[in-house]
Amino acid sequence: MLSAAALTDSISTRSLVLIIFAQFIYPQGIVLAVNARTLAKDPTPFDPFLKEYPEISLLIWTATGEPPISRSKITYIEEHFKSIGCANNQVGFDCLVSLMISCLSSMIVI
Repeated sequence: MLSAAALTDSISTRSLVLIIFAQFIYPQGIVLAVNARTLAKDPTPFDPFLKEYPEISLLIWTATGEPPISRSKITYIEEHFKSIGCANNQVGFDCLVSLMISCLSSMIVI
């Protein structure tokens, strides 16, 4: 598993290739699919990439058959990307969200 710094370097290295695709081959842009649970652990490696290339967006997903993800993790990801100034159309979700986990978390906090 790559560290956050190594992943950031890896993303930066590939960014030139992706932006060429985005501008010349796919003028409508490129969507990168990222697993929600993985991203919830550390969303920061994508920060400089999304800021530098606003035509690139993330599709954050949970896989078919994967257990639902808690609403708190989705909120954490949403808030993170809002805090760095990502446009609404740069981050999208295709996740099965567990309402029960969110409700239980709320009850435990209270």
